[in-house]
Amino acid sequence: MSTPITDIKTTPRWMQPIALFMVLAFAAYFLIAFWPPYGMKTPPWVSFGRWRMFTSKVTTHVGIEVRAIASPGAPPTKVDVDAMFPYRWGSGPRHQYPWFRKRGSALRMLSEATCKRIEPTPYQMTVVEQRWRMTPGRYVQPKRKVKEKVLLNWRCGSPLRMPPGEVW
Repeated sequence: MSTPITDIKTTPRWMQPIALFMVLAFAAYFLIAFWPPYGMKTPPWVSFGRWRMFTSKVTTHVGIEVRAIASPGAPPTKVDVDAMFPYRWGSGPRHQYPWFRKRGSALRMLSEATCKRIEPTPYQMTVVEQRWRMTPGRYVQPKRKVKEKVLLNWRCGSPLRMPPGEVW
């Protein structure tokens, strides 16, 4: 004869009210933190509840593509920047970060460093921002209906003060 199966709860009975209180307190904290408009001054303890990772839904992917133009009037060719500038950290390539795309000086340095690594030296580099919608529930996100915006057209050899040492 087999032993009867009993239902065992994951949380002990004495701890359930404490857990319920913590869940309700956490929900109330996020409601209080998210209620004021973003421009309004808030106390420092609200910062965690206003962090974009927890409070905003991201529906698009954004990336940049670098294209080289060999001579005036020639068609652009895509440059594999990830292979040209391998990244050393697990966080991915820094040229894909939002702060990088918004800084013209960083884009100019990337373009000039790319110009110097391509043989023969191209005439111009174009940095393009690409946006496409996420496909919910899929790990691989195919690029469909890509919207492009030119961030920089850089003529190779233009004067630019590069930082000392190796750029990436």
